[in-house]
Amino acid sequence: MDGIEDGMDGIRDQTSEIADQFLIFLFPFFFLVFVTQFPQDQDLYVGKSQTVLCSAEGYPKPTFKWYKNFKLVKFDQDPRFTLLSNGSMLVNPVHEQDTGSYICRITQLGDKQGTSLREQRKEITVTVYGKMYF
Repeated sequence: MDGIEDGMDGIRDQTSEIADQFLIFLFPFFFLVFVTQFPQDQDLYVGKSQTVLCSAEGYPKPTFKWYKNFKLVKFDQDPRFTLLSNGSMLVNPVHEQDTGSYICRITQLGDKQGTSLREQRKEITVTVYGKMYF
């Protein structure tokens, strides 16, 4: 029985080596995205710090853009909006005018020239309510 097991180990080693070479060959052409959380319509409350959820993982690493009423959210120009590392958007503090239609756009870029390989987007409605009192 030991001879059979030794033979199987040799086959596994050869198969693994071939698979590794195959993956190395395919790797430059490989991309994968896992959307871990697409946003859903959300209710936010004035004065609170809240997150609008949208996240994805993959290779190449996905990038995220947010749009409010079809205009790009410029995170560097409005300090109330922060793009989180997972793609979600933090709003701090929430204002009444944050009510609207939002789009989370997830893009994976391919080569060095930035050729887009894959894109997904989801439109959500954010409704803002007055302050919550407990």
